Amino acid sequence: MNGSPTDPVLVQQIRDLRYIDGLTCPEVALSLGVNVHTVRHLAPGRPGKVPNDLTRAIFQSSGLTACSVARKMGWMCRDGRGHMKGDGSRLRRTLGLIVESGGSHPNRTRSFRRLIDAEVAGLIAEACGHHSWEAVPDEGAVAA
Repeated sequence: MNGSPTDPVLVQQIRDLRYIDGLTCPEVALSLGVNVHTVRHLAPGRPGKVPNDLTRAIFQSSGLTACSVARKMGWMCRDGRGHMKGDGSRLRRTLGLIVESGGSHPNRTRSFRRLIDAEVAGLIAEACGHHSWEAVPDEGAVAA
């Protein structure tokens, strides 16, 4: 291995293999000769999944409504009168802004989504007027 775990080139290689190529943490660790815990720290989540916090921040700073962003992405639903509209609830669930699981049963777990598909994160960013790569974590997100 040529570099420390905080080497920007190594960090980018780890993230590319995880988020773009979709490799698992053990596969990335073996490929680059680093510890699997280092990979999990620098590129959390499941293959193809990214934390939704960057995408949520992009949406919240855009000034656009959830329905308008959903419409730009092609996420449509019918309103109470049968008219098509942007599915703002789906977007808000995806971004972890509203509860993921529905239902009123008292024992049902209610949670907020924390991970989303990297491709969906990019599409949301583009619908908000940003570049798709802005929704994927970079070396600035690495904890020291």
